[in-house]
Amino acid sequence: MQDIWTRLKTINKPILIYGTGNGADKIIDELENNKIKFDGVFASDGFVRERYFHNMKVISLKQAEEVFGDFVALFSFGSNRTEVIDNIKSIAEKHEILAPEVPVCNGEIFNLEYAKTHSEQLKSVYNVLFDDQSRKVFEQTTLFKLDGDINRLFSCETDEFEIYENVVYLDISPSFLDLGAYNGDSIRELEGYA
Repeated sequence: MQDIWTRLKTINKPILIYGTGNGADKIIDELENNKIKFDGVFASDGFVRERYFHNMKVISLKQAEEVFGDFVALFSFGSNRTEVIDNIKSIAEKHEILAPEVPVCNGEIFNLEYAKTHSEQLKSVYNVLFDDQSRKVFEQTTLFKLDGDINRLFSCETDEFEIYENVVYLDISPSFLDLGAYNGDSIRELEGYA
């Protein structure tokens, strides 16, 4: 098996970064560490504006298709918004999209070397998982971290109701502590099921 960084060295199409946040910064750093050239940066229509990112003009998807034709897009941000995911799926129908796994707050890159070094720990976690769905999710997300194939994530999605009805069990009077960095959406979601 190849990790995404090894594979990107063999791709014969332009490589474009999709997004301009700190995830893109980290992906670009890792591309540079691996001596992998990228050819441009594009953003969703509402985020293009007249600006540059890493000394490259940020262009729209349409402009990227006009300039580069077929390309590989490196997805560089996270979202659970339906319209964003639908847009990603729409792009994936025309272009290959990969999502490199880069650490949010420092840490190691999850590449093939990392997986080999931590193989016993990964096996240990897998072996304590209780049900087939949990094992499938663990396996697919681990492989995703290696190869960046977003279809692996789509293959193990479950309805949010499934999570709260069959995975997370809340007692009569649960206490919540939301330590996230967004706007409290997770805690509001959990409150609806408590």
